[in-house]
Amino acid sequence: MALAHRTTMIWLVSIYISLLSACSRDCFVADTYDEIRDSRLSSKHLYLYIRTTGFNEKESLFQLYSIQPVFDECGIPSVEPVAEEHVDTSAGNVDKLIIDKNRIILVYSKNTKTSLNKVSLELR
Repeated sequence: MALAHRTTMIWLVSIYISLLSACSRDCFVADTYDEIRDSRLSSKHLYLYIRTTGFNEKESLFQLYSIQPVFDECGIPSVEPVAEEHVDTSAGNVDKLIIDKNRIILVYSKNTKTSLNKVSLELR
């Protein structure tokens, strides 16, 4: 019984170490980025991403780029966003995302939750 427990512990520690060393740099957990593709954005040479960050408690941000970013193995973009807006879940659900020049404006509602990558998009 003790040997089985010890083997399990060694196996768990080795998986944990391999996860920590998945990135060649010292990043603990890589952020994830999902691009929101829309022809209206493409025509203005804008790139909109949802960035999800955090280990246990995930946080989301909308990030707007004027140059198509490239992300390294740790999820770090090659360029800085021109605008960024944190999703404040305490304000309700994101109902609409407005891009006004180089600003992101989030409109919240208490309606049914919509997936962040399917939120209504308005360009001004």
